[in-house]
Amino acid sequence: MEGRTLRLPAGSTTEPQTGSGPDARRTRRVVTAWIAVTLVASTLTVVGPPVAGMGVAAAHAACRYAHRGPHETSRGHAQHAVVCLMNNARRHHGRHRLRAKGSLRQSGKRHSSYMRRHRCFSHQCSGEKDLVARVMATPYLPCHCTWRLGENIARGQGRRASPAAIVSAWMHSPPHRAEILSPSLRDVGVGVVWGSKRNRRANVGTFTADFGSKRHY
Repeated sequence: MEGRTLRLPAGSTTEPQTGSGPDARRTRRVVTAWIAVTLVASTLTVVGPPVAGMGVAAAHAACRYAHRGPHETSRGHAQHAVVCLMNNARRHHGRHRLRAKGSLRQSGKRHSSYMRRHRCFSHQCSGEKDLVARVMATPYLPCHCTWRLGENIARGQGRRASPAAIVSAWMHSPPHRAEILSPSLRDVGVGVVWGSKRNRRANVGTFTADFGSKRHY
């Protein structure tokens, strides 16, 4: 598991004090004077049985296909179930609903597919663009606004790759939970792929949830 936070004040075109090297240089290339960005990214491999509690388990029954693993339902149904479960958790904690955005789903699906194709599990695999650049390649960004982005990824096998198991595991991991419940994040898109590079019928699921919010001038 890993987490990363990057903050850039509006008008800044230099890397923040929190980091340097390739990530900072990539960020410097895509940031302009009218962008303020907070980027948070966390990874999770679901290796144990599905966990319950913290207001999540009770919400599972309200979301269709939540307990179905890879190939037991469509990827579209799994994506909708993940969003449903996260919104149920947010409602339980007094947060506003996340709005499903096709553009963020597009960036999430591309990343999940890239991870499967390259047998990688990371927010940025070798030869791949980082999260900011991936979202910049969709209609979500750029914009004349301030914006925030976040990302959770997870991978599991069998029922440990059901939407219920993935969201429950995220909710039991502080950095993932913080993104799901963040009042500053308003939009979400979830990309899901089944199978592995060598066997698309493998009982494995890879999930990417891309979060965002925008405030126009």
